[in-house]
Amino acid sequence: NRTAKDNNARLQNWALLVSNIRNYYQEILQQLVVMELPDVLAVVKDPSKESSLREISKVLLLLLGCAVQCERKEHYINVITQMDIELQEAIVDNIRQITDSKDNVYSIAEPDDNMKHYTQVLKGVVQERDRYSELIQQVCQERDYYQRELDKSGVVLTPPPHLEKYQLMKEVLEYKNKA
Repeated sequence: NRTAKDNNARLQNWALLVSNIRNYYQEILQQLVVMELPDVLAVVKDPSKESSLREISKVLLLLLGCAVQCERKEHYINVITQMDIELQEAIVDNIRQITDSKDNVYSIAEPDDNMKHYTQVLKGVVQERDRYSELIQQVCQERDYYQRELDKSGVVLTPPPHLEKYQLMKEVLEYKNKA
């Protein structure tokens, strides 16, 4: 039932990607993503808009940061060095946005004593921001799902993950009523 027109499925995929990237930065790279998170709702609603392309660029920037800081970074750096020199320079500029700027990611690996408290506070603020971002996405999914249910437009939407149980119960009741 999942098609390219299924905004809820696409939103779930984008949200999962961004969540996994954030988790990778925090758990593996020991860094907090402090930049404004990519607006996956904008990407899903109208992917061809200029604003959506900026949000996709944020995702790509974060992925590039993962690639050049992961265990296989030598491989990815070697691939980059095989590219055209202008493209290499553009990629290096993007890499610097992640590795050299505290505006996008902040290292939490072994802070000094004075910074431990502030690092914990910042970590809490980032986690709260992430929870609110996920909540907003969830509410938008629910709104779209219920709006489609009311409109009966014929477009099948994947129910948001937390509503799948509700959807299954609804289907069971429909089958019982038919029987």
